[in-house]
Amino acid sequence: AALRAEAHALAAGDHALAASVRGWGKRSLAFGPVPVDAALQAAQEMLASAEGFTARADARRDLGKLLAMQGQFEAARDAVREATDVTREAGMLVEAAATSQAVAFVELRAGAPDAAEVVLRNGIDELDRLGNRSYRGTTALLLADRLAARGAHEEASRWCAEVRGTLNE
Repeated sequence: AALRAEAHALAAGDHALAASVRGWGKRSLAFGPVPVDAALQAAQEMLASAEGFTARADARRDLGKLLAMQGQFEAARDAVREATDVTREAGMLVEAAATSQAVAFVELRAGAPDAAEVVLRNGIDELDRLGNRSYRGTTALLLADRLAARGAHEEASRWCAEVRGTLNE
């Protein structure tokens, strides 16, 4: 489907849309029934073809998650750290705070659940300071999932109730 959408965008002369569709198509490989090696190759291609530093940061974040899935934890940490730094330097503070989700993903796979929890809490705090709710709900639910996994069910339940109360209908 992504290839057809990209072809239609190119036929319409909309190269920016075609690049966006291609990027989302490749990014979705990390969440679909695709072997990690194939998804990793697609992420590396996405990084190589990315135009602009924010597009490269997005690709590095996705690459980091895939590297973590392969057990390459230091490379994964480096990739998501670099993505976060570039995003923050670009003035995209909300998106940088939301990168806590990717950092936590890496830390969980690296066997560092306490670090993942700290990162998620810090991400929520930063999103709160910025007054932004767009990524907060997802970050809070990831924290609730982490809390439930370690048996802190009451706190996890409070986070879920808060998110439920702040969701846009």
